[in-house]
Amino acid sequence: MKHKEVQELEAIVLGVIPYGEFDQIVSLYTRQHGKISGFAPSAKRSKKRFGGCFQIMAKLLVIASPPASSQKTLWRLQEAKLTDLYLGHRSHLFSLSTLSYFCECVSTFLPEGDPNEAMYEWLCNVLKDYPQNNDFGSMFRFEVELLSALGFRPSLHQCVDCLKNFEDKRRRFFSFEKGGVVCDQCSREGEGKMIESFPSLLTSEISRLDFIAWIHTFHDFLSFNSEKTLKSQSFRNEILYESL
Repeated sequence: MKHKEVQELEAIVLGVIPYGEFDQIVSLYTRQHGKISGFAPSAKRSKKRFGGCFQIMAKLLVIASPPASSQKTLWRLQEAKLTDLYLGHRSHLFSLSTLSYFCECVSTFLPEGDPNEAMYEWLCNVLKDYPQNNDFGSMFRFEVELLSALGFRPSLHQCVDCLKNFEDKRRRFFSFEKGGVVCDQCSREGEGKMIESFPSLLTSEISRLDFIAWIHTFHDFLSFNSEKTLKSQSFRNEILYESL
């Protein structure tokens, strides 16, 4: 069997699954090929080739071979070199839980083998620039950018049905089915979640409690679209109130 040419890839680790006693299956988001899955033989004990660098949200240079045929999906990972571990976020519990959640969302919602260099750059920028203080406006902006990157950008500033802008006092609801906020006049009974805060203010001024409420709303929105609860949501929810 003829092996395909070995490639050097820039990649972000999205997730790691143990395989057997020493091997690992690694989900990567690469600059060159988008999301791929790779088989790393003896990854748990090979310090020379992998050095324990397969940690979620780590940035790597990876030497890898593409799948040998169209019937196979796993790349074969031969070496990996760590270029950034984002240690500042790893020592900040809320940042760690949030960025782990972002990585799981990318892994869950984006297809394999679909190159998107802009998405790769966005993910690198988020890992580098996500605030470690309680800048709720910036943190909320990253949440909306994540939904947009996954193809679920919500409409927040006007009703998705009648397209009217919201008045301060008018009740509004986030509709999971319609992917945005609907006004009291257009909403159906039991549709979505009631929204307390005024959407037009959220990108600049947002309180801690409003930020937490929107996080839960977006969690439910993505769970609705994936038809499952992401594992990192539970970790994030555990520390959401304590860390902010």
